[in-house]
Amino acid sequence: YRLLTLPPGNKGALFKEENKKSDRHPDMTGQGLVGGTKYRIAGWSNTSKSGKKYLKVTFSLPQDNGDRNNEADDLPF
Repeated sequence: YRLLTLPPGNKGALFKEENKKSDRHPDMTGQGLVGGTKYRIAGWSNTSKSGKKYLKVTFSLPQDNGDRNNEADDLPF
């Protein structure tokens, strides 16, 4: 495995999704900051064919819904 080292300031947080309505919805959601850009992060708990548990994550740019009181203000960093 190759370990990717990111510059300081690249971090994020995932929280358990309390309102999961289907198996296709993420188990965890949150936000992160990478290279000065904010991203939405979604995570799904999975098990590989060999039985190892892992977390699949996706990063997407947040959509501006006009709500200035969003989760970004609640980030722990």
